Amino acid sequence: MRLLTTAAVLLLAAAAAAAGDGFARVSPGDAARGDLAPGETDRVEFDGVEGMRFSADLRAGFEPEMVLRGPDGLEVDASERTRESRRRVRLLRLPLPASGKYTLELRPHSGGGGDEEGGSYVLATAVRRSWAVRASGSGTPGAETAIPLGDLPGGATLRLRLRGGTLAGLSGPGGAVQVGGGRTGSAVLPSTGAWSVSVVPDADRPVRVTAVVRLPSSAAAERDVLDSVPPGPAPSPADVVGRVVLVRMREGSDEAEFEGRHGCDAQDEVAGTGFVRVAVPDGVEVEAFLDEIALDGDVVEGEPILLSESPEGDQSNVPFTASDASQADVSGQEAFAVAGVLQAQGIADGAGVVVAVLDTGVLTDHPDLAGHLLPGYDFVENDADPLDAPNGIDDDGDGLVDEGVGHGTFVAGLVASIAPGAQVLPLRVLDSDARGTSEGVARAIVHAVENVGKTDGHVLRIELKF
Repeated sequence: MRLLTTAAVLLLAAAAAAAGDGFARVSPGDAARGDLAPGETDRVEFDGVEGMRFSADLRAGFEPEMVLRGPDGLEVDASERTRESRRRVRLLRLPLPASGKYTLELRPHSGGGGDEEGGSYVLATAVRRSWAVRASGSGTPGAETAIPLGDLPGGATLRLRLRGGTLAGLSGPGGAVQVGGGRTGSAVLPSTGAWSVSVVPDADRPVRVTAVVRLPSSAAAERDVLDSVPPGPAPSPADVVGRVVLVRMREGSDEAEFEGRHGCDAQDEVAGTGFVRVAVPDGVEVEAFLDEIALDGDVVEGEPILLSESPEGDQSNVPFTASDASQADVSGQEAFAVAGVLQAQGIADGAGVVVAVLDTGVLTDHPDLAGHLLPGYDFVENDADPLDAPNGIDDDGDGLVDEGVGHGTFVAGLVASIAPGAQVLPLRVLDSDARGTSEGVARAIVHAVENVGKTDGHVLRIELKF
């Protein structure tokens, strides 16, 4: 079985399929903060320029390993510049061998023996803000000649001093830059890349150039390392559903001790995700509770249960429960011709593909869906009937009643029309007002993967319509 996903999923759902590897992009001088469990790897990326001296100081709650990779897959040998101790790795003023993107890979030490441990870490980065580039070149006295300076960083100030000639200009990826006509000059480089200085030799001997590169000073930032599926903006209180949060704890941690430390009640596990439902103690705000447990060494991550809502929820979608339209009428629509649907069906009609539609459910007796539906599930009502139907109540208080009804049926109908050989797995994660929760979506994804996995040889596509 192969798994294909056609939409980005929530952070919680990502935990169902992957370890908590993370990523952050920093500017040299920034600090990155994160949390790692055994077997996980975080990556911190930064831009480097050849000759720049880079330093890093990694302090961790575990014995760390750190690998530096450079442009084009280059693995940088930093052994002569590295100092290691039990919970600290320092990389001291390493001259970067090339210009491009660099990545520091961080992970808990994997020495074996079953004693690996994880924890939080802080990685402070720094660069030497100024350094000298020396070059020389010969040419005909009185005639302009170019002397390469190599790759230099955009935004830096370049101060030039010559012996044996005078300045004529500076050229690079940002074009020509004027630097005066004497033996000294300065300029701010407009872009990163290979730069050269144009000089006029005084006599028939080499012209020597000293270029001092000075990077601009800026306040260092602290950046949290994000999971591989980056979360969106911080949720507002209106987006948080209920007073139960989802917590992923380290393997082997004691749940009873965790409850005692925080006065909370750990409930059931959200199957297939590694998260446990935890009731927030009375009198404590949800976000305050999440901030508190984030400092607990047994907690890998904690998330509130968030509101999920279809953007079409502010309009009414009316399903056709019966129709005398023929398949020829459907296939004759202009959109089908523009998209080349019929030509595509001549190559593949979707046979062997299961499309899990996470939406408002479906009308199971809709004539256009006959023969296309697999037994689904309702993660709103928690039963085996994913019926797309109104309840006659304005559940979200927006003045509209059942505005989401029909949307899941519509999406399932699109699948049946475009891929007539495919099967649809209807999973109801949104109510009749097109609202659901991140937990329901995660549970539905796990359900889809597990159930299609029992049907050997199928391809699963997951359609999230929000």
